[in-house]
Amino acid sequence: MLDFLGVSMPIGVDCESKQLSLLAPGRTALCEYYKRGLHLPRAWPVLDEEYLEWADGLTAAVRAARSGRPFRMAEVGSGPYGIWAMRAAKAFTKYAAPDQPCELLLVEPFVMGDGSLLRTHAAMNLPPGRCRFVVHTHPVTTNDQIKALLGSGELWDLVDVDVDGAEQTMLPGLFGWLLTRVRRLHLSTHSRKIHWDFMDSLERNGWEVQAHYPTLSLVGLQDKGLGRFLNCDGHISALPRYWQWA
Repeated sequence: MLDFLGVSMPIGVDCESKQLSLLAPGRTALCEYYKRGLHLPRAWPVLDEEYLEWADGLTAAVRAARSGRPFRMAEVGSGPYGIWAMRAAKAFTKYAAPDQPCELLLVEPFVMGDGSLLRTHAAMNLPPGRCRFVVHTHPVTTNDQIKALLGSGELWDLVDVDVDGAEQTMLPGLFGWLLTRVRRLHLSTHSRKIHWDFMDSLERNGWEVQAHYPTLSLVGLQDKGLGRFLNCDGHISALPRYWQWA
């Protein structure tokens, strides 16, 4: 399957297992085309629960490209394909100078694999050697592990966290520290309690929530003029409140 950026994903990743009806139609609708033997369309991102993740990834990548700085993104909960990091890298390479560096860190709280699927996936979607991928193959579940991985090098343009509920043990107490390391933060939440606890913690630790919608809700982005839509996972997009990193 190809998205509107031209990033490919193996059809079996999303479409050859049973789908929950609440999952984002931006993915599940393509599976319905596939199952019925129809031509798969390349559509713009639709207004569903993944909309903020698209917005954060593309915004971070294009801003880094246009500013002339290297692009650094960490996808925590990447799975073996790192699809959101790959999409951001694809957008970055479209706008950046050919020698503008790109670094992507892929992390999982569960089993990652040996990185071979990622190497094949990257070869299909990016010029050889265009971006540096760092794959942490051991499970990451604690604050200290996150600090060790994100604590070196330049600032991260985006840290995207989607870890199927492991965020409740991985991230509490870390938001103040992340404020010193991250330009933009995207969180997927997997219960109402986690969502509202994180909203409160982000507020107390100096983050400004740009947009959010709670887990298992119909709230959508109606406060942004985009109306309601069904959300299975919750999502939070946040920036440092008092400054924007140069």
